Amino acid sequence: MGMALISETINEQILPFILNSLSKSTDFKKNMYDTMHGLLLDHSFMTAENGCPNVNLIQEMAPLSEAFRKALLVSLNKWSKAIENEIIRCQLAGQLSSDHEAKKIALNILTQYHGVRNMGKILGKKYYYTFLKEFKTYINSLN
Repeated sequence: MGMALISETINEQILPFILNSLSKSTDFKKNMYDTMHGLLLDHSFMTAENGCPNVNLIQEMAPLSEAFRKALLVSLNKWSKAIENEIIRCQLAGQLSSDHEAKKIALNILTQYHGVRNMGKILGKKYYYTFLKEFKTYINSLN
């Protein structure tokens, strides 16, 4: 059942949502913010109380099953690569300095997402608004 969740929910619903959101406009900062906002507040089945299936499975199953760990790593790498590609695109367009390492920014963003999803389970949906304000500050600080 868990592997089906990875395939049907994460790979067929969440990843396409992320990929579409990241490429909605030519404005990297807007795309990143809108993607995070959409994942936290607009996605139909991911609530603050239940979190994100990907984050939940990473926490619960990755340490217990090598097959789960590998399947989750594949989806995580797809998400990371999509963020990296968006960063590189905006660097080439002159929106972001080439001094930034795309992999490091992508890892930071993914780590922030995983953290906010966990905190949302305790602090509720209102915490997402606080996070999004700070996330926007972080994204806007990238020059």
